[in-house]
Amino acid sequence: MNELNLSLANDFPSIDEQAWRSLVEQSLKGAPFDKKINRQSEDGFEVKGLYSSTEEERARIDVSDQPWTLMQEHRDLGRDGANKAILDDLECGVNGLLLHVGDESVLNGPLEAALDGVLFDLIKISLKAPTQEQKTAERLLALAAKKSVNAEQLQLSVGADPIADSAISGEFTDDLDQQIVQLLPLCDTIGSSSRLFDVNAAAYHYAGATDGQEIAAALSTALVYLRAMEKRGLALEKAANLISFTFAVDAEFFASIAKLRAARQLWSSMLTACGVDAASVPMSITARSADRMFTRYDPWVNMLRGTAACFAGAVGGADAVTVMPYDFATAESSGFGRRIARNVQSILMEESSLDKVIDPAAGSGFLEALTTSLSEAVWRQFQAMEANGGIVQALKSGTLQKGIRTALGKRRAKVATRKRPITGVSEFPNIDDEISPNLAGTASSDMALKPSNLAADFEALRDRAQKLDDPSVYLATVGDLSSYTPRASFAKNFFEAGGIRAKQGDGFAESGAKVAVICGADTDYKESAVSLAQSLKDQGAEKIFLAGNPGELVSDYEKAGISGFIYLGLDVPAVLAPVLELLENAA
Repeated sequence: MNELNLSLANDFPSIDEQAWRSLVEQSLKGAPFDKKINRQSEDGFEVKGLYSSTEEERARIDVSDQPWTLMQEHRDLGRDGANKAILDDLECGVNGLLLHVGDESVLNGPLEAALDGVLFDLIKISLKAPTQEQKTAERLLALAAKKSVNAEQLQLSVGADPIADSAISGEFTDDLDQQIVQLLPLCDTIGSSSRLFDVNAAAYHYAGATDGQEIAAALSTALVYLRAMEKRGLALEKAANLISFTFAVDAEFFASIAKLRAARQLWSSMLTACGVDAASVPMSITARSADRMFTRYDPWVNMLRGTAACFAGAVGGADAVTVMPYDFATAESSGFGRRIARNVQSILMEESSLDKVIDPAAGSGFLEALTTSLSEAVWRQFQAMEANGGIVQALKSGTLQKGIRTALGKRRAKVATRKRPITGVSEFPNIDDEISPNLAGTASSDMALKPSNLAADFEALRDRAQKLDDPSVYLATVGDLSSYTPRASFAKNFFEAGGIRAKQGDGFAESGAKVAVICGADTDYKESAVSLAQSLKDQGAEKIFLAGNPGELVSDYEKAGISGFIYLGLDVPAVLAPVLELLENAA
């Protein structure tokens, strides 16, 4: 049988980068290329609009050739139904459990009941039990022994990270070194396939850290644990094998892929600098869907975010992936939410075969360059942190928290102006969405890593609006349908992002609204905006907006009673907060 060799690319003329750039510059019509096409990353390096496949040499990334572990989180292990939820997950594809042990009382009975029927030697078990890791690990080992499973048969992650625990609480005691030392006897208790420390880098991400800050904090934390184990007499290679990492991955999957690849590169570089054969100690990574990207309102979109995050974890070479249920940011996650979370992973693994290719990002000019640029930025941050005393000193002095807050402020500004849109919240909001309780914890100290969701400012407005009876604005349109629809749609999106319903139809007086928004084309504004504003004032409008940038006509419009203007680039929560206050006072 003859093979047909098709080379479709040969049918088209080759285009070099300069030709591409010339066409782009024509389409920009004089706008600066570097500003419109290229951009600065949050870690300060340039991300270009085009990369060639030969621009960057392929970086050597040591990743596993085994499929990733499908993890599922379980909290409140003492509740009714905990065991059923765990078994449902395991029977439907999950092969790893992350167990949050909140109260010590869980260890006395509920933990055993929750794990009844679980085959310990067939799955990975990760624990989260701040301040009681030793008791929890010993209890789990005892339960395993009752099932005739010894420590060597377990894939156990004790999950200890006293540094991140202190960062989350904001309480930095002088006995942090002693806390670490007290954990070290577990090195002799757990099996050779188990890990004692799990560096919780995701905690820094949730507080607002950039990818670079997250990796730098993780590396510096790991170095503290390596030094502690070396002092105890462990060989560095063995010590390194007792450390794993948890990184956050989000819907910006290219950046997340590069983050995981850069973290692996830098872990190898750090171990090499310590005199360890890095190839013998590959980085163990759990990729967890980022808490900060999940929204309470229109949570269905979280399914897409979780899918993108899972894709990033898989392509980035994670050894385990945790996808949070789409509804976990609201009340207790539903069985349906957990089902979707695990099925996302199963589909990407079994149907998309993402587990069949080792480091699929290798060779991509963009991802190779992104990985290299991020690695270089992180290494500078890591060295600066170590030069100033390391992660513990950075946290105690507040230097790291200050840097994270700075990054968070810049990111929230982009969210507020919708330069970084959030579907279902700041863009295309579902105004009929029912309220969901805000379960975000409040940090007890100014030094603590405060959880910060990207949608927090908008969702706070929605929470306020939910308490009012029919908060609304009236869209007063001018001109014909085709001319006013673009700005009427913009205004509807703008106000409903804050939970304020946009009404059209019978008339302002009949709408029951206190606020009006004039919507139309600029040519229609010149003819009708002033007279329409006067009419709205006569009908009782307490505040009048105009959709669009007024330009040089702002003075005329303000004299006519138009007191606000909405257009692209505004800080939406800052505009809507006074409107909600007006509606609250009128209620």
